[in-house]
Amino acid sequence: MSPMLFVIVMEVLNSMIVEADRQQILSRFLGSVMQQRASLYEDDMVVFVSPSARDLRCLRAIRECFVGASGLVTNMDKCQASPIRCSAEEMALVQQAFPCCITPFPCKYLGVPVSIYRLHRAEEQPLVDAVAVKIPTWKSGLLTGTGRALLTKVTLSAIPVHVAIASCLSQCAIS
Repeated sequence: MSPMLFVIVMEVLNSMIVEADRQQILSRFLGSVMQQRASLYEDDMVVFVSPSARDLRCLRAIRECFVGASGLVTNMDKCQASPIRCSAEEMALVQQAFPCCITPFPCKYLGVPVSIYRLHRAEEQPLVDAVAVKIPTWKSGLLTGTGRALLTKVTLSAIPVHVAIASCLSQCAIS
């Protein structure tokens, strides 16, 4: 499957989750300001659901419908569940619906720390370092002014945007 076709197909899965949320089939998160329930990047996905039997059945039905329509099967050996304030009974429900590895929360998604709290400066420092490492390696003398501007924009914005999608960065990390 071509990368672009894969992205289009994965957007269908995301749309199914969004629609289940819109129709309030999935439980609301109390006090939550979450705008998105799912995040997709290539073949990686994170989904936030309550560990209730109803939500897990819904998510499983969405996955099974998607598998039936697309033929793309989830490799449960590569899947992880990270409980956030869950009881042992709730985690047993999760494991029954999705037999996957349980990893502690906070966790990392696509190399980005995911937490319910604002990241500390020490957790943001690798982002700052990653941007700083990119700067000296460029051969600015070989590029036109427009080329340097484009390279700077693309490279330097890609790293923090990747982290900012999952985290609310402090002013220190942004400057």
